[in-house]
Amino acid sequence: MNQKEIYVILAEAAFESVKDIPKWDKSILKIKRLEGNVGFESFYTYQSDNEIPVDTEANYHTSQAVHELYKFMSETFGANNKWNRIKFTLYRDNKIHTEYIWDQELQDEMDRYNKQK
Repeated sequence: MNQKEIYVILAEAAFESVKDIPKWDKSILKIKRLEGNVGFESFYTYQSDNEIPVDTEANYHTSQAVHELYKFMSETFGANNKWNRIKFTLYRDNKIHTEYIWDQELQDEMDRYNKQK
């Protein structure tokens, strides 16, 4: 799976979350990726930057795409591939914006959890 195919899967999940909402400007998937685990939160905006929560339509296939994206980015960028969150935004005109985020607090929490095992 290449990056474009992965982005299509994420865009489909973002769209599915807002398809029944008549007025939206952006559909936002906030993705948390940890080793073996992916979490999703969905939001939309309409004529403001206020993010309104909406049910997430992401599924196992979408989660696998996120892991594939991580693998692809690691192979492409190596050590410079440092992210555990993504803010994936789908605009009404089908443009997308992807923001890769490193959340040190999340990593610290996972490190503490793994240490307790």
